[in-house]
Amino acid sequence: MPVGSPGMEVAGTPPETYDVIIFSAQDQRVFARYRGTQAI
Repeated sequence: MPVGSPGMEVAGTPPETYDVIIFSAQDQRVFARYRGTQAI
């Protein structure tokens, strides 16, 4: 889990950007992108 994502907060450390990926039998794609808990 990236720093700053829910449950992974670290005082004094800036949150990382991460993608939420959705999967199916045929495909995978980015569903959402976050920096910490904020959607970007």
